[in-house]
Amino acid sequence: MDNQTVITSTGVQLNAPTYIPDMVGLDVIDSNPWQTRLEEDEAHVMTLARDIAANTLLQPGLGRRLDGRVQIAFAHSRLAAFKFLNVTGDAAGHFGEFPVIIRELSDRQMSDYAAAENAKRKNLSAIEVASAIQKRIADFGLTQLEAGEPFGYMSQSSVAHLLSLLKLPPQIKSFVNERLLPERLARRLVPFAVIALDTVIEIADKVAGAPDSERDDVFQDAVQELLDKHGEIMRDLWPLEWNAEEAMLDGERQAIAKCRGCDFRIMAMGDYHCARPTCYAVKKALWTEHELSRLSERLGLPIAGMDDTTIEPVMINWENDDRAKAYLKRKTKPDLYLMPEDGQLLPNSGSVKGYHHRLLDCAVVMLGSTNPHLFDHSDDKPANGKSVAADVSSAVEETPAADVSSAVEETPAARAKRIEREEAEAEERREARSAIRKARYDLVWLIMHNAEMLAVDLPITGQIAVYCADLTRRYTNQPQYEWPEYMTAYSPLEDRLRGRSLDIRRDADVYEVRRFILVRRFAYAVSGFKLEEQFNWTRGCKKVEDVAEELGLALPADWDQPPVHKTETNCHVCGVFAPGPTITGKDVERGWVEVDTPTGHMVFCSESCVATFNRTKPTKAKEDAARKSQTVKKVAAKKSQAKSKK
Repeated sequence: MDNQTVITSTGVQLNAPTYIPDMVGLDVIDSNPWQTRLEEDEAHVMTLARDIAANTLLQPGLGRRLDGRVQIAFAHSRLAAFKFLNVTGDAAGHFGEFPVIIRELSDRQMSDYAAAENAKRKNLSAIEVASAIQKRIADFGLTQLEAGEPFGYMSQSSVAHLLSLLKLPPQIKSFVNERLLPERLARRLVPFAVIALDTVIEIADKVAGAPDSERDDVFQDAVQELLDKHGEIMRDLWPLEWNAEEAMLDGERQAIAKCRGCDFRIMAMGDYHCARPTCYAVKKALWTEHELSRLSERLGLPIAGMDDTTIEPVMINWENDDRAKAYLKRKTKPDLYLMPEDGQLLPNSGSVKGYHHRLLDCAVVMLGSTNPHLFDHSDDKPANGKSVAADVSSAVEETPAADVSSAVEETPAARAKRIEREEAEAEERREARSAIRKARYDLVWLIMHNAEMLAVDLPITGQIAVYCADLTRRYTNQPQYEWPEYMTAYSPLEDRLRGRSLDIRRDADVYEVRRFILVRRFAYAVSGFKLEEQFNWTRGCKKVEDVAEELGLALPADWDQPPVHKTETNCHVCGVFAPGPTITGKDVERGWVEVDTPTGHMVFCSESCVATFNRTKPTKAKEDAARKSQTVKKVAAKKSQAKSKK
């Protein structure tokens, strides 16, 4: 034998001897046991066979002797070509022996050669690669990364995801091997096999039978239906590392494992789901009991009885959450209880519960009271003559003596200065609340008015407009914080589009679709992660301007000049808003006036605004003339539109 340089399966060049191949009968040759390719590519084998018939075999196979037979390390396609030639055409019977270089090869070397051969092939299925990697791990004790490196995998997580395919049932594996089910969708089906195996097989069958362009949509719809039926969205109610004590589950007492690493915790459609709803319910009940006890001890609040129907969740929102925080600091907290969050239905439920959760730093407990508006109307004076705000501020006087030692020694002058400071701070808070309430209405106008003005210029029609509306609804979230003023203006438009009562052949209905798209785009842009961001007028104008520029639309001249709103809590002359959702006794003391006039209910913040209104209010003749002028303009516009159509 002569020496020559060869390249090993690891790509390293060595000075190795040249071996003369043995001619081995086809009937005594076995495949490499670590070669997990399930079948050869027939077209490739036939092409190779024609080349061998014309030019002979240029490179022999490599193998080892075992139990009187020969196992080849690689060259499986060449062996298949020899078998084809031996039974086909003019050369039949002349290819009964295959040249194999016989060497002493260990199991690990055989596995390395199989991995190297497979890595060079582009037509291996994900199941075949996963099977090869898994066999290397089992036979040689390799790590996932070590076993996957010859196949081009450079991270443990990517190998782990690939190996998860082996958990699928045979029916689904066959879809992957036949390229009827993409690997990425097959991997997403793996955890669902825990929920309902038969249903998962049906999903795979539907996806495999769908056209390529529709597979993703078919998969998403089927999985969503499966989750709705068998899963529970996990809302991070408790730490994932929490180990609950033993409890009754599925009819027997057993340990409740932590969620992290649990096979039943599934990521799907952007959320984690629990595929074992009974365990989720038991764990939530145990965590709720734990948190009720913890908060009761920390805050000194009683726990409401399960059957006490007189206690309701307290309404907390952006206007009264400061008072709620102050109330919790009191030494005594009359008519305030802790109650489980589960099953409580509230107006604007998500926002209200969010305030409870942030206040208590707990997602399963809420504050309850026999008076659900315990923290509302801080400036109203109840029958005892004390305002709720004054009552809350008295919490300082109810704290332990060690905390108020300085207050006991307060001089009259210091007390007067403190009261003056507190009144100034209260006035600042009132003005801030008034500004936010005005901004809420102004921003609604900004969104709705500009959507109405620009919808005419949005260059989409017909089914394209409907498709864009569906995409906009799917990919633009509603505003982050509670915003009933916006929802009141937006909901009718949403209801009409969801009801599919539009006829896209009519210009008016296409206009409605365009307006919907712009409203959602503007609202999504204006929405912020912080309260002060979402209801900031300057920021809102900039966001609307950016969206219009992105869409190539020119804003009208008055796009950022909101009118004076006519609500029940703002002045109908100067536009300033009261700090709360109603006109309170404190507001009346400060000069606010409510007047019923022939034209409707009017609100004024001062006598000067009343005088201004009286000087400028339109006479009946002026009102009639204005209405007549508007009617003439509308008729003229309709005539002009009819002529243009002709």
